[in-house]
Amino acid sequence: MESAEEAITRRVAEARVWVRQYAVRAAVTTSKVKIRVALGYAAARSALPRRLR
Repeated sequence: MESAEEAITRRVAEARVWVRQYAVRAAVTTSKVKIRVALGYAAARSALPRRLR
């Protein structure tokens, strides 16, 4: 049977791993969205002058 201190230490370690994974996933999602927005913005800008002519 592990002591309370050991249990807390293990929980903290597990929480750190989870937070890191969540942060990485959030960063990846954010960068994907940013890329999509940038591509859409560039496409819209290049399409606008053609429509105006």
